[in-house]
Amino acid sequence: MRFVAFGLFVLLLGPALAAPERASFAELFPADTFLYLEADAGALERGLAQLDVAKVLEDPAIRAFLAPALKQAGLDAERPVAALLERSPIPAWLHGRAAFGVRGFVVTTVGADGAAQSTRVSPEAPLGADLAFRIFGNLVAPFAGGPAATAGIRVQPDLLVAVEPGPQLKSLVAEALEHPPIPMERREAEIAGRKVEHLILRPFPMHGPGFDPTFELFADLSGDRWLVATQRDTLEQAIAGNARGSLAAAPGFVTLRDRITAGERALFAYADLAGALRLGGKLVPPFVAEAAALVGISSVRGAGFGVSFAEGGVRESVGFLLDGDPKGVLRILDAFPAGIDGIRTAPASSAAFVAVKFDPGLLLRRVSETAAALLPGVDPAPLFAQGGLDALAALGDEASLFVLAPGPLQPIPDWAVRVKVRDAEAASALLERGLAELAKHGFSVARREGVIDVRWKQNALIGGTMQMRKDQFVVASNASVLAKLGEGGGDGGSLADSGPVFRRTLAGATGGDAERLVALAYVDLQPLVRLAPLVLAGAGGEWFDPMHTPDFAALSSHFGGVAVAVRRDGHAITLDVFSPVGAVLPGVVFAALAARHSAEEYRRRIEEMQAMLAEPGPDDAYVGFAGSFTDEGVEVTTVTPEAPGARAGLAEGDRIVTLDGESVAGIVAWRRAFARRKPGETVVLAVVRGAETTELTVTLGRRGDFVK
Repeated sequence: MRFVAFGLFVLLLGPALAAPERASFAELFPADTFLYLEADAGALERGLAQLDVAKVLEDPAIRAFLAPALKQAGLDAERPVAALLERSPIPAWLHGRAAFGVRGFVVTTVGADGAAQSTRVSPEAPLGADLAFRIFGNLVAPFAGGPAATAGIRVQPDLLVAVEPGPQLKSLVAEALEHPPIPMERREAEIAGRKVEHLILRPFPMHGPGFDPTFELFADLSGDRWLVATQRDTLEQAIAGNARGSLAAAPGFVTLRDRITAGERALFAYADLAGALRLGGKLVPPFVAEAAALVGISSVRGAGFGVSFAEGGVRESVGFLLDGDPKGVLRILDAFPAGIDGIRTAPASSAAFVAVKFDPGLLLRRVSETAAALLPGVDPAPLFAQGGLDALAALGDEASLFVLAPGPLQPIPDWAVRVKVRDAEAASALLERGLAELAKHGFSVARREGVIDVRWKQNALIGGTMQMRKDQFVVASNASVLAKLGEGGGDGGSLADSGPVFRRTLAGATGGDAERLVALAYVDLQPLVRLAPLVLAGAGGEWFDPMHTPDFAALSSHFGGVAVAVRRDGHAITLDVFSPVGAVLPGVVFAALAARHSAEEYRRRIEEMQAMLAEPGPDDAYVGFAGSFTDEGVEVTTVTPEAPGARAGLAEGDRIVTLDGESVAGIVAWRRAFARRKPGETVVLAVVRGAETTELTVTLGRRGDFVK
């Protein structure tokens, strides 16, 4: 429990939310920071306001239609978005930005003569075997009954928190400093010309040599920006500032941040994986390092995750920074070159589009090479040939599918698939083998002037019309769609050139970066919004007002699309997801609707923490039982034999509800009621036993007489 309380107290000084840049917070962090998290409450609020969904809710007709749903959520129907943001707990805790970063850790050992020696462990100064064994020895010595390697050892992370606090956080930290929930020594220090707090926390006492749990914080809590560090020099660097030598100037950090975020950056997390691996690199056995190289871990320098707002939607991206050409298993990435051409051939009216860029022949070779490296002597090539997979080498390096929006009376939308072909003769042979198999399974195959129509005999709607065209193989839902397909997407132009919704969605997902696309899935939401009346027809008036049904055809023009994209070049590979609300808005809605805790509530929790941590002394009053504290009283689980409680008749399963008429619901109430009692005094406990309530008179004993 003390560890939990200690962790909660540290979190009070640096919330997990963190923030991106105006005058970049990353400039406060040293360049060797290998784990970093930042977020911006202001960017979140501005981003939510620019969402297409938020703008649609500005329409009075939409608000009238959604009035029952808004009422259910407890939101003002005239200003639902503003009301939702006002209910969010984030501004109360975070006024603007915050950031959190880790550089490594510092190990302080105290010798038998009392001399202390500190060693910083970081990617540039990895953990050595000698220090690791000293740490391990001191940790296990008290449990093993042997002598500790040193008189004491302390391991403390080297981290920095920068935050622009909201009023609730300021109030809570002030309360925690005045009434700390765990033992704490408060001092004053001067760092870089500023008066700062020097907090020494001791979550539990240290008995004899071994691990020292003392935790130090240096906190500059002045002004609207707080800085909290666990090491004095780290805080000094943050106060003094060094933009050129900071994380904000680190090439890998900048590359990932700019690649996976755009517009309003609400959240960005970065990990220097190469640096993190170097942290304990000296302890890694050679065979483990060789296995990691074989898998290709050494090819990945860093990783990042970002959430940002652009083009009326939310982009959520994951990126990996590559160290040159992929190695080991990751060489399979060579089979996925960038540059999808299908967006220049799919019609602009496509409601959905899926494409992947890959080289089947190279993929098979890379899989064979990887299998041979991992399992020497194993050659999967014969297995590929036996399964017919080697024939895929005849195909080109791209496959794409587009689906057209269905008409009013069209149950199944039209579609087409294009597959590039490298070897036309081998591809034709592969096609004939496929057609022969389809004919065996109930499909009819009709040929006319190079066009092949394949239909299921039991339902002609299932099937397609196909044709081999110079360097590509095309399959369409019917001959009419096949005939209209041109190299530029048909008469209406292509997605890339004439699809406004597609271009906006692609800009939201990738910043318009089409040249590095490896895979792409896209859906235009406008046709789906136009179908909303059919979807909502069965919905009751509990959520929608059918008397104010809006014009969904006009409403659809306010929406864009959804896209999932994979991009790759020689520097990085990223997965980008763009959608109207992403995972962010539902999370904010949930947090806003669930926010019920005021500053008073958190102060009450601190009191509970203090009560749980309080250690009674030998001269304190004693009843003699163990139990759990609930809102209905104290549930007795065990009773100490011959103790005052047992002599008065207290039994397992009893629930104590009052002490001398004072409620004891919860640990704080019990501590308050019991703290004033002295050994030898008599108290009356109201106890619920089964269906009856009885009163027990207890003469309190002295704790030291029963607990040694």
